[in-house]
Amino acid sequence: MDFFHLTPAGGSGTIQVELVGVVREEAIIVKGLNPETKLALDPFNDYDAKLLAGCHLSSFSTRLTDGGEGPFGCFFLTYPENLAHSTVRRYRRIVTSFPAKVQSGDYLRAAVDVTVSNMSLVGAGVSSDVDCLSVGQNARLVMNLPVGNHLRPVLVTVEVRNRRERDVGFFYGLEFVRMSEEVRHDIKDFVFDKLSML
Repeated sequence: MDFFHLTPAGGSGTIQVELVGVVREEAIIVKGLNPETKLALDPFNDYDAKLLAGCHLSSFSTRLTDGGEGPFGCFFLTYPENLAHSTVRRYRRIVTSFPAKVQSGDYLRAAVDVTVSNMSLVGAGVSSDVDCLSVGQNARLVMNLPVGNHLRPVLVTVEVRNRRERDVGFFYGLEFVRMSEEVRHDIKDFVFDKLSML
């Protein structure tokens, strides 16, 4: 499972939970992702739930069962009466708009300001006022990913897959070719966080 998010019905702000188990037709058992932070769910509130497993996105409404708090930090949610299913492309690009910098392999050239306009788990689309990259070239993409309430600084080695000239500048399709495991997790968190809001 890639993510399980709860959002208070009529509210905002997602709560990330981990699926512990299912009692078929009766309850869904969840707990908080961070063991250092106690998960707090309101027994008087309904929650909109989104669960992504592979390429399957399920949406449903749920709430705490009577006596819904269990041992080991677990909570029991009502089993969904209605499930909405949709298929998500594994490498679906999400629309974004935040600043980043691209450093070409020529270290004598200064880093160029770009705007990240879309992103997936395997690549990103960026735009720039200047023509700074060519197809097949390797470069470094430096960005601060807004995940939750934090900005996560990441560095990714990319390969330029396509280049298009536009009226207001240039657009580049970048494939991620090398990154640390920590950065891979940050990108995954960012993409899935945005997908959960769709």
